[in-house]
Amino acid sequence: MNVRTKLLVSQTLNAILVIGVAAIAVVVAQRFNYQLGRAELAYDQRQTMTMLAVQTFRYKTTIDKFMAADGRNMREIEQSRSDVEATLAQLHRQTEQELSFVSLGDRAEEADEIERVGELRAGLAEIDHMIQRIVQLRADGRLQDAQQLHEQVEHWFVDELSEILAKAMADEDSEVQAVDSEIADIAAGRVAFLYGTGACALALSLVTGFALYRSISRPMKQLLFGVSALRGGDLKYRVPSGDGDEFAQLARQFNEMAEALEDRERRLLGIHSQLEQQVRERTLALETANRRLNYLDRQRLQFLADVSHELRTPVTILRGEAEVTLRTQPDSPQAYRETLTRIAEQARQMGRLIDDLLFLVRSESDTVAFDRQRVDLRGIVADAVRDGSALARGKRISIIEKLPDDPVWVEADAQRLRQAALIGIDNAINYSPASLAVEVSLDAANGRAVIGVLDHGIGVSADELPYVFERFYRVRSGQNRQTAGSGLGLSIAKWIAEKHGGSITMSSIPGERTELTIELPLLHRSDS
Repeated sequence: MNVRTKLLVSQTLNAILVIGVAAIAVVVAQRFNYQLGRAELAYDQRQTMTMLAVQTFRYKTTIDKFMAADGRNMREIEQSRSDVEATLAQLHRQTEQELSFVSLGDRAEEADEIERVGELRAGLAEIDHMIQRIVQLRADGRLQDAQQLHEQVEHWFVDELSEILAKAMADEDSEVQAVDSEIADIAAGRVAFLYGTGACALALSLVTGFALYRSISRPMKQLLFGVSALRGGDLKYRVPSGDGDEFAQLARQFNEMAEALEDRERRLLGIHSQLEQQVRERTLALETANRRLNYLDRQRLQFLADVSHELRTPVTILRGEAEVTLRTQPDSPQAYRETLTRIAEQARQMGRLIDDLLFLVRSESDTVAFDRQRVDLRGIVADAVRDGSALARGKRISIIEKLPDDPVWVEADAQRLRQAALIGIDNAINYSPASLAVEVSLDAANGRAVIGVLDHGIGVSADELPYVFERFYRVRSGQNRQTAGSGLGLSIAKWIAEKHGGSITMSSIPGERTELTIELPLLHRSDS
């Protein structure tokens, strides 16, 4: 039952109670007014009856005086008789008025009163007739007959008339007492009714008010508690929903709002968490980039220092060889040749360093041209081994070549791939002790061509291994450089391999072995 229906039922019950009380009050008031009217009429009748008794007694007294006065005072008899008749007529009118006023149940008693008035009239008429006879008898001198008739009149007044009047007075007194008792009962009943209806109205108001208060206060308190819970941050709180009244609908809407707020907060927390994660990632990336930039800056400075040193050393040697030759005047052409040979070697090293620097600059600007063709990697690796053998002779290092019998076709720039392979071989030679061998292999499997360069030199520590392909980086042992070079070769090789769609990796066990691996995509048969 909804609140509107509850209010309607409560107001309807109160209205029914008020209407019932009003109807009963109207009935009681009508009954009370009826009894008051009857009481007033009864009082008037009793007063008239008393007056009738007095006037009848006076009438009798006048007759007695008339008989004692030898027939005189006839006028007084007529006056007394007129007064009695007037009072009797008044009593008759009052009786008829009461008869018309009373209800059907009370009319029988009033009809008896009409009858009694008729008896009085008949008796008085007979008295009148007897008085006329007495006057006539007295006029005829028949005094004894007149006296006997007077005794009959006396008897009628004393016996019959007194009895009728006494009975009438008793009836009127009884009626007055009954009406008074009825009025008292009605008054008492009205008071009791007022108390009873007041108590019933109060009880009904309390019951309906309490029921209505409870039906409204409980869900209202639950809703207020829910609002306080939401304001306190408890978005999981739900208001219990009862019947299908307005508060139940409000509770369901409140719960839907709480669920929407909880879902929104959950999404906001998720977004906030994602933002925090992104901030952490960006912060970490910035820190990593900053460390990287610092590292590259240090490497750049180190590279500039190393390049300066590398360039200064051959320049110093060139100047020293030339100055020594110019000052000492060698004895033979052979001495000049040896000096020029040393000068040429230093010039070649300077040219190689300058070429590497120029290559890096061109790779950064992506202006290095590639002449891609279908080539057999066996020839490229063989050329790189031949060039590397010339570099290895000074350290008495041999190069072991392991090539497959079948061609290994790739689409590539042969000169650039030979440069990458030669960089790997040169790097292995530089980090290998004298008299040890360097192994160069070529395999093809799973759609990839694999060039491997294995040496048994000093190796690379696990801390330095991630940086070997970085530009300007050279492997060190402690604070002392172990090998010559600019630290640009592996970076150039990595760039060449990636430009061919391949990759380059290095694995090492310090003091035992180091292997450089270049992987390239094979040329498919359909492409060949």
